[in-house]
Order: sequence, then structure tokens, then C-alpha cells
Amino acid sequence: VISKFITDWIKDTSSTGYLRSIHNPNKREQDGEKKAILCPDCEQFFGKFENIYKQNLFSSIANYRKPLPDILKISENDKKFMLSLFWRQIINLLHFDKHDQIYEEELIFLEKKADLIKRYIDKSNFSESFDLSVYLIPLHENQVKTLNLPLAATADFYEYERSVFGDLSLLDNFEQVWIMVKLPFHIIVCDLMKNTHEWEVPEILTNDKLLISQIKAVPKMLKNELKKRVFTQPKEAYSNISKEQKLKIENDIKEN
Repeated sequence: VISKFITDWIKDTSSTGYLRSIHNPNKREQDGEKKAILCPDCEQFFGKFENIYKQNLFSSIANYRKPLPDILKISENDKKFMLSLFWRQIINLLHFDKHDQIYEEELIFLEKKADLIKRYIDKSNFSESFDLSVYLIPLHENQVKTLNLPLAATADFYEYERSVFGDLSLLDNFEQVWIMVKLPFHIIVCDLMKNTHEWEVPEILTNDKLLISQIKAVPKMLKNELKKRVFTQPKEAYSNISKEQKLKIENDIKEN
């Protein structure tokens, strides 16, 4: 569901050389979650967007050696990669997850949005108005402090730097429908209802660059979601790590 180069980066920059999930913190993982969402042709089609994003935006944002640039240049291929992440999240929900907590009209709505996002990806350029909004928020220390985001579970903003997740936030009566994809050092949010008044962040699809200084404020709901993901859930997961696994983590760090 999340592109492989993301989990590869986490492993390559890890002090242990392994992955661990907050859902099963006592198990070391070699790879991220895998689901057969894409056919081989789609894998190849989406792959070229992934490579460009990896070399362009990702390397500028998720970088321990260089500071975050004041301006991030955003190509059309970068935008298509972001859209492909949102499309995968919807397809995952529609075809792989249980639907016991989602209504039929919400499923129909998401199916239409998935088709719309796929059409945007297939287009050669972004010349039309969009029936959704996309926001990219870097999560370096300065942004976390400036935006007054919740504290992370561990010191040095670790969860903001390294946690990865994808999720859908859907409120009753379609008051809010977001797709959130958290990647190292940043989060990308697709507002399917295009409630632009809630965001003091430049919209990505209609711009070819992002000025970091123009990121002023994010909705309270996003702060609540981040608190759950970077504080509450990790704190619980860390408390459930066994003594044996803690020793393995210490040994892995020494060996690396």
C-alpha cells in the first residue's frame, strides 16, 4: 500500500536494520505491508512517478544531512505520485478491508473518487480545475513547533521523522473526508470534499512550488489524528515491547 522505496529508506536509515509495526511491536519485519493492489502494467506505470518523487521531493524533505529547503519544487509527476498514494488507500479500503463501519453511500462516494483520481493520474497534464484538494506538510522540527502540533512519543521528534501510515478520515454526512498518507518527515493529505477554508496551507495540485513560509496552520482534526499516530499509539506499542525484544533491539543497534 505504501511504496517500497519508503520502507527501504526506513530500513536503510535505521539503527537496527529492521522494521517494527506499532500493531505488533514484538516482531521484527524485513518488508512493509504488501497487498496485490496493482497489476504488473500499473506497477510499471506508477513506478516512474515513484522514482521521480524519490529523487525530487522525497530526497529534499526526508534528509538527515541537509536542511529543508525554503521552496520545494513540485512537478506534475510528483503530483501524480501523491495521487497514486491516495488511489491505493481507497482501493485498499474498498477491496481489502472490512466494510462493517462504513455505509453503502460512503462506499459509492469513494468508488467515484477513486475513478476521478485515476483519471487525473492518466491525464498528460494538470490543466483543469480539481474536485479535491491536496496538501503537503513537512514535519521537521520547525514545522512541528510553528504549527503547534502534538508532542511525539519519543524525544527528537522521532515519530514525525520515521513513522509511516495511510488512513481515511470520514465524518458523518460527508462533513469531512480525508485521505492521509504519512511518509518520513512529511504528511500528504487529500481533502475529497475540498474544504479549502479549513487549511492555511498552499494547495499542491494548482501550484508548481511550495513555499514553506506559507504553511501557517492546519485543521484541528489533523492535529487530533497526528496525536493518535505519533503519541498515543506509539506510547502504547512501546509499553508492550517485551524484555527479550528490547534486548534484541539493543543488540541490533550495537551490530549496526
